Amino acid sequence: MKYRCKTCIRIHDNITYAGYYDPNIGRFLTQDSYRGEQTDPGTWNLYAYCHGNPINFIDPTGHDAILMNAPKATPHLGYRLGHTALAIQVSYNKRLWQYITFTKTGVKDNHCYMLDSKVNIKNHSAVMSSIVKKINNKERIAFKAAAYVHSLYISGNFTHNKNWDKKYNNITNNCSQRSIKVLLRGKFSGNDWAKRVVFSAQLAQPYPNLAFLQLKALKVAASFVKF
Repeated sequence: MKYRCKTCIRIHDNITYAGYYDPNIGRFLTQDSYRGEQTDPGTWNLYAYCHGNPINFIDPTGHDAILMNAPKATPHLGYRLGHTALAIQVSYNKRLWQYITFTKTGVKDNHCYMLDSKVNIKNHSAVMSSIVKKINNKERIAFKAAAYVHSLYISGNFTHNKNWDKKYNNITNNCSQRSIKVLLRGKFSGNDWAKRVVFSAQLAQPYPNLAFLQLKALKVAASFVKF
């Protein structure tokens, strides 16, 4: 019998699997960490994958996200356009975060970083600081790339699927826009509708630095949108 992995991620030189499932019966071999929704009985079976219909649906399980901005990246005509990327909490281990970055050469999403053992996962500021620092050390500074300086912790239920990715475009589908599209495919905690309006508005902004600054400003100004 052949088994297909739900999510395959690399932590340094080790491969970790979020869980295996049998595609013949549409079931996980271990329980999913997503506990389901009270209003949706189809999510109550923790061994079920995509309501037993993996052909037409994808696994919605993801967790919180961190949106990161490197303001000194991408110099162009004397102006720094910046670079935006994501870190998403892995569904089977809330202390593990998947790094996702979009560039002209493709998407990179096979590296994960473990939260420092002393950090309380409920302390979002500390979580963000720990994960962004690790990503900077391994993914940015090590390659002499501009570091992520700004970040936003976004509570919700998010995930990433490479099947969503389309060709990179500096104006309509750049790193910032693709990162936001990943978030919009998920569900925001709290006022989901209001947050969708805020994030959707930034899809028209072609400059990653400006899009991130506007999101950060809205977070502070709009008290009804609690990120």
